[in-house]
Amino acid sequence: MNTAQLAATWDRMRLANGIALRMVEMIPEDRLDDRPVPGMRTAKQLVVHMYVMAVRELAECVPRGEIREIGDDEACAPIQSKGALLKLCRDSWQAADAVVRSITDAQLEAEVKMAEGRSLIGKSMIGIARDEFHHHRGQLYTYLRLMGLEPPDMYDFSNNAEEFRPQAATTETT
Repeated sequence: MNTAQLAATWDRMRLANGIALRMVEMIPEDRLDDRPVPGMRTAKQLVVHMYVMAVRELAECVPRGEIREIGDDEACAPIQSKGALLKLCRDSWQAADAVVRSITDAQLEAEVKMAEGRSLIGKSMIGIARDEFHHHRGQLYTYLRLMGLEPPDMYDFSNNAEEFRPQAATTETT
């Protein structure tokens, strides 16, 4: 992966992020701490993990050269409302977006140190970010359905907020 490929990958995530934000908006305020699937994260924990780790930290670790492990409890502690959850999602996306736009080809090839003493290269971290984001977005679809809600079609990009809709430079929308 080079920076041109990174831009295309990130643009695809931008579109999917628009749908993910719409799904977060659908979570009823009084169900943020529900655990729709026993033994898995609560709805709030899932969304926080998705945006703090899978979006923001996995983008920021590339230029930093080191990934930080941020626990769900620590990240969820300040989130007491759906408004706060949505703000965290938007802030995380904006921070990650700014970082991704500044990543260089050299950073994509450089090592990123991980907590367990291993290292991966930056482009691998971007691949993990993409995979983790889509994996957790799929879990969010399941959570909404278990709450009796019908999530948006996974390719309904045209109903995203304007900044998350297909742009002229976007060549692939499905």
